[in-house]
Amino acid sequence: MHIPTDRFPFWQQPKVILGVITLVTLALGMLISGFFSASPASLQQQTSRIQQGTLDNQISAFGVLVPQKVQSLIAMTEGRVLQLAQRPGAMLEAGQPILQLVNPKLQRQLEEQELALQAQQAEFLLLQQQLEQEQLQLRHDLRLAQAEQQLLQTQLAAKQELFRQQIVSALDFAQSEALLTQAKQKVLLAEEKLKGFASSSQNRLAAAELNRQRAEKQRDIAKQDVQALAVSSDISGQLIALDESLKPGSQVVAGQALGQVAEPGQLLAELKIGAVDAALVKPGQAVTLNIKGKPMLGEVSWVSPNVVDNFLRVDVALLSELPDTARANIEVKADINVGTQEQTLLSDRASYIQKPQQRQALFVWDASSAQYQRREVLIGSLTNKQMQLLDGVKAGEQILLQVPAALLNNEVIAPEDLNG
Repeated sequence: MHIPTDRFPFWQQPKVILGVITLVTLALGMLISGFFSASPASLQQQTSRIQQGTLDNQISAFGVLVPQKVQSLIAMTEGRVLQLAQRPGAMLEAGQPILQLVNPKLQRQLEEQELALQAQQAEFLLLQQQLEQEQLQLRHDLRLAQAEQQLLQTQLAAKQELFRQQIVSALDFAQSEALLTQAKQKVLLAEEKLKGFASSSQNRLAAAELNRQRAEKQRDIAKQDVQALAVSSDISGQLIALDESLKPGSQVVAGQALGQVAEPGQLLAELKIGAVDAALVKPGQAVTLNIKGKPMLGEVSWVSPNVVDNFLRVDVALLSELPDTARANIEVKADINVGTQEQTLLSDRASYIQKPQQRQALFVWDASSAQYQRREVLIGSLTNKQMQLLDGVKAGEQILLQVPAALLNNEVIAPEDLNG
């Protein structure tokens, strides 16, 4: 006889229940194992071990590239803007027009000065001709006087022989002597006139030449004023600035600043550093710059003696070839190497340490309590990745690099506080 057995639902069967329990146990084991295996790795990423090392002390700075040689464009005369020939950023040759002004009054003045110069030149030429004629006449008079003297000299010699022979009377001989004396006086007078004429003619020519030069100078000034209506640069370079108010038809006054032209390839970095680092920076120190992602070497060339708005200006000469992206007024970042410190205590930089050369709180691992304890430590130099520890800690100790803001004032921090 067949005796029926009890049948249980599938989910109530012992083998099924045992399998479910096994799976749950394995899952819980994996979860717990994962938690405990992840925690040390997570903590390891948040800590750093203190060790002896060499620190390249660097100061971060920021600034812009500025040209070493700049020519300011200054309006030399007034006028109205006729045309803007160039825009900022354009590369220019020396003398290439940038801005064209117009001023009819200056053109009229130039024409008047041209006519005045021509008149003075004509007067100078006319005076030269007059003086030449006067000189010819005076020389002619001198030659006549000399010929007359020579004739009377000959007559007197003849009469002297006749007088000795008593052919002519004493009165006649005396008259001949008197005439010769008068002739000599005429020669002397003619010579004095010629000599005086040479001196006076030089003065008259000098005065006429001065008037001509004055007229020429006035003409040149008027010509320069007209030429200055075409504003250009004396150097080849890049137009880095132009007054934005300049438009066709706008008025420009003499002495107005219109823009700037920078000589290409001659740039330096004008950086700013915090006043707290002022004592560390000196001329000659090496600098690493970042120009639009391109590294470049430089050297501190000048340090300002004055602090402005808690910043100090530092000029850096660029030592390597400029990248194609280098332009005036481009922002740059830099690290100034202010010295190397050997055999000093170093660690990775903690995120909550912001100021160098100050005593600040660090959280140091204490093995006996299995907690991180708050400790006052003198911080030395700081870089982007490292910090120098001057006292309060020793090599081999571990410090926390990242601490939640809510725990910064705690005296101790347990590992589970960080995981929580």
